[in-house]
Amino acid sequence: QLSKDVLNADYYETYREALEAITVKLSGKQLDNAFNYFISKFGYEKIDTVDEYADLLKEIAQRLDEKQINIALNCCMDKLNDKNKHQNICIKYIQLLEIISDKCNQQQLNEGYIH
Repeated sequence: QLSKDVLNADYYETYREALEAITVKLSGKQLDNAFNYFISKFGYEKIDTVDEYADLLKEIAQRLDEKQINIALNCCMDKLNDKNKHQNICIKYIQLLEIISDKCNQQQLNEGYIH
């Protein structure tokens, strides 16, 4: 399990780089756990938190399965529809959607657009 405090440490950049390096090598249940953890961080209001976890999620986006793509797509669309979000957070969600959309099938794209 990823430590809740790892990105709050004095060596933030080193931890972030290590987490990114590890994340891109995950598979199976480990990838599922990382994905769920990163998605859970999207509920935070702190810009830096959303920014960092969105970047990590972008690193694994091309390896997500259809269910995970749907979750990420819906999460991003929900957050973009939230009028209280900071502009920089919205930009992160748009960037993530751009990457996710490359892997979406037509039905997923239609459902996301209607959402």
